[in-house]
This record gives sequence, C-alpha cells and structure tokens, in this order.
Amino acid sequence: MEKTKALGNQHYAEGKFRLASKFYSKALHYDPDNSALLSNRSAAYLKLAQPGLALQDALRCLAVAPSWTKTYFRLASALAELRLPKEAAYYAQIALALSKNDATLQALVESLQGTADRSSTLEWGQHVRPRPVEALAGVHFADLSCGVGHVVAVTDSGEVFVWGDNSHQQCGVDGSPSQPTIVPTLVGKQTYGVACGGAHSLVLCRSGAVYAWGANALGQCCLPSPEVSQPTLVPLQFAVKGVAAGFGHTVFVTSTGQAQTCGWNSCGQLGRGLAATKADLGLVSALQGVTQVSCGGAHTLFVCANGQLWSAGSNSCGQLGLGHDRDERMPQQVRGLAEVALACCGEEFSSAVTSQYDVYTFGLGNVGQLGNGGTASASSPVLVKDLGRVFKTLLLACTKAQVLAVTDSGHVYSWGLVEDLESTASVRKPTLVTALKAKDVRDIRCMRESFLISLRHATASECFVTGLGVERIPAGKRAIGVLHLRDRDGVFLTAPGERVSAAIVDTDGFVSKDAEAECYWESNRYELSVRAVKADHYEVYVFCNNQPLRSVAVTVGPREAMTCRGSLLVTEVAGSAENVVRGK
Repeated sequence: MEKTKALGNQHYAEGKFRLASKFYSKALHYDPDNSALLSNRSAAYLKLAQPGLALQDALRCLAVAPSWTKTYFRLASALAELRLPKEAAYYAQIALALSKNDATLQALVESLQGTADRSSTLEWGQHVRPRPVEALAGVHFADLSCGVGHVVAVTDSGEVFVWGDNSHQQCGVDGSPSQPTIVPTLVGKQTYGVACGGAHSLVLCRSGAVYAWGANALGQCCLPSPEVSQPTLVPLQFAVKGVAAGFGHTVFVTSTGQAQTCGWNSCGQLGRGLAATKADLGLVSALQGVTQVSCGGAHTLFVCANGQLWSAGSNSCGQLGLGHDRDERMPQQVRGLAEVALACCGEEFSSAVTSQYDVYTFGLGNVGQLGNGGTASASSPVLVKDLGRVFKTLLLACTKAQVLAVTDSGHVYSWGLVEDLESTASVRKPTLVTALKAKDVRDIRCMRESFLISLRHATASECFVTGLGVERIPAGKRAIGVLHLRDRDGVFLTAPGERVSAAIVDTDGFVSKDAEAECYWESNRYELSVRAVKADHYEVYVFCNNQPLRSVAVTVGPREAMTCRGSLLVTEVAGSAENVVRGK
C-alpha cells in the first residue's frame, strides 16, 4: 500500500492528477479509512475539477480524522469549488484555528471573508438592547455556559468557542480572547455540553469523557495542578452524562444516575457530609437516579428521576428551600413540590419548574427575585402565580438577583433586579421582555449582570428531505422536494431564517452547467428544487446552517421517460449508517 501511495504522490507532484487519483484509489482499497489517502485523493479530484468527489472524500476524512487540519482544509476547498462560500468559510475558520500560522489557510480565510450568515446568538445587558454577536455570524450553538466573566459554547457540530476573562486560564487559549475563539485542542472531540464555574470550565463529550481547565486551587477541575492552562482530560472511572459548576465546585452526573462532586465545600455544597472546605472527587451516597444538577455560589440542587428535589450547602437566605436557614452538608429533600422537571440556582436563591409547568422560587427575595410580588425572603418554595401553567415554562436562568423564564412559545419573562436602557429597577412579578418578543428564544445563560441568548435554529442531524429520488426526473423538468427542518429537540421550524443551500454534481463529481439545485422558502416551508437538462445520475448535497444533511441521489432520464425507476440514497455524514430505498 505504501508503494502505491508513493506512486500516487509522485504522479501528483508531476501534475498527473488522473493517474494520482487512480493510485490513491488502489491504495484505499486496502485501507479505506486512511485519512492521508482520502485527503490526497480529494486534492487530486479538485485539480481535476471534480469537487463532488473531492467533497465525498473530505466528508469521509471528517469521520476518521476529525481533529486534523487538512480535513477542514479539504472540506473548505471542495465547498468553495461547489459555490458554497458560506459553508466553505466556516470550515476554513476551523482549519486556521488548528494551524494559525499557515499562509495557505490564511489566504483561503481572507478570500472567503464577508460570506458568513446571521448570528443566532445575542448578547444583552449593561443597558444595551439584545444584539447579535457579529463575530458569531453563521455559527450556531448546541449549548453554552457563562462564568463570572467568561463564556464557553459548543456548536451543533462540536466545536468549542470561548471568550472573555482569561485571568485564570478559564478560556483555555493563549492571551485574552475578547472575541469568540475556537479552542483548537477540542476540535474533533465530539463535545456537546458545557459548564462554567466562577473561573473554571468543563466540556462533556459524547463518549462520556470530560475535559476541564481554568482555576483549580480548590480542586474544582479534579486535576492535580492549581491552575490548568488548557483543556485536559479528567481521569474519571465512570462515564458522565451531565456536568454542573458553581463558583468553586463541580458536580458530575454519571451515566448510572449517581452524583460525584469535588472542589469548594465551605458550606457543604458537595453534599457528602464533609467538614473540609475543599475535597477531592467523591460520591454523593445519599442520592440515586440524579437527572439534573444546578450549582449556585455555594449551594447545590439535585433533581432525581422520581421528580424529587434535593438541596445541600449554604442556606443563609433559605435558598435550600427546607423551611429553615441552616446550612446542610448532606442533601435534604425540598418538600411541598410536585414532580420537579428542572431546577436553577441563583447566587443566594433558587428556582424550580414542575412537570406541570408551575414555577417555584425560594431564598433571598430583597429585590423581587422570588416573583411573588414582595421583597421578603422565603425558606420554603413559593409559587410564582402570575406566570401560570398556560405559558409552559421550559427553562429558567438566574443571575445574582434576577430570574428569566423561557416558555414553549419562545417568549421570555423576567423578574428581580431588571435593567432597561436607562436604569435598573426591582420588578417583583413576571414581566414579558418585549425586546425578545419576536426572537424565538431557545436558551439563556447568565453572567453576573449580563446574558447570552441562543435563538431557536435548525440542527442538521435532525433535518431531512422528502419528495426527491424515488422517481426518475424527466430531463428539462424541475422536481421539488421538501426540506424538513427541526431544532435539536426535534421541533419542526415553521418560519424562514435558516441558512440552507444545495449543490448538484454529475456521476463523475463534475459541476454541470446543465444542472442546478437550490433551496428556498416557499409557501411556509423550505423547498429543494432540482433541474437538469442532460440525462444522467446526479448527487445533490444539502447543507443547513453550515452542516451537511444527507446526500440525495437523483436520476434524470430522457424527456419522454416517466417510469419510476430511480433510487434514493441516504448516507449519514459520519459514515456510520446507510439506508437505501428503491422504487419499483
């Protein structure tokens, strides 16, 4: 195989790209997942003006070498040749993050500047209206989290962006990133969840592994160094399905529903009955079936599968909801609540949503953050009556003295210490945030006095095409398919605003002047239009928000041919599954 590869490289250097591609193909027959061979053949196909085949190899390379610079360079190059500049710009940016000083990559990124699309992330606070984070145009997040002064966010495809205060290395990159910056050491790690403490950061991978970095003087990163300068794999003996972080402590939720804690324990927030002010990783033995955790400044809330809510740690203002103000070093059940679906901690108060969408608060209430119309604190749960079940609260977010509730309609209600464009005032009951009324908010994350807002957007892995591929398309006629877009929760999107695009190539991977494919919004849905003058087999590549969906194989026959003999080939990008549906 090595000899065959060397011959391919020799022909490539001599400009004999057709021969080079043949030798690379021969070598790939013996080692089909060889990333170097896939990359080299992709480059040869580009030289032969066959960007369709180049893209196929680049996507295969992404499946086997997701952390390699050349993977993203090949993707960007193929997409640029397929006249998909916005998608090309996204992958070129990732390649450059992996090799910052590469002149070729710098030139490619510069050539694609100005092609990015809308941002689905808004920043809000400091007496400024919610506004898009322009540096994140074309980037869409699956999850994001905020510390005291820094942000960590993971995209739908698993890239991690950071920005903000880096005084304790909590951003995990060099310097002080004032603008969103890709963390190169996490590219290809298949991350999907994030959590920020006061000055430390954690990301969760689909494998159940966790990477941590930042301040670690209290052991909150579960690593030996007092400060961790870059993402480092946490040596855990269990798979993790969830992670939460407080000011100086961390909670890992295992795949079996146990809670493991480490870090600062000044008030017993680790929930293990310890008197020590800090502790290494250990099991919260009192709890089983933990599904969700939220950490405050020095207290912790645990939601269990049976709907029970448990709390531990600081209780100076009644934020544990136990009917008293004594700290608790072991988890205690919060009584008086029906089945709890989720919980959220502020600094010295807490909130929870039941499965019936009732919202409860408890703890410090001096500026109206309990939402019950008063300013008295409460050591037991208080129903936020003015929100009501009709709004179906799906998410809560808390700052040091404010609560925001996101409903199923995408509207946001707020109470507590609320600021407008000119001043900050105490709002004691839920009030609609009119500045976000038409934004269709999916998620909100809070710093101490400002917010990041993630808008609902389509996730490529949840999207699909119907209506194309089963029947042969008459040459010269236009065929219309429907592009069904869903967000990460599987909810169908029924409004325009997503970035959708398509490219069509013939059976040899060439871009034909006689064939066209385009996506557009029409009659309250996204449609995929395909038309070709020449009879042939074609491959249509569809992208949503920069991510590939699936390729659709279509057959175009002579004008008089109307027989249903075509095939629909649906191939997962990761190469993990194929589904072939044939029409008769």
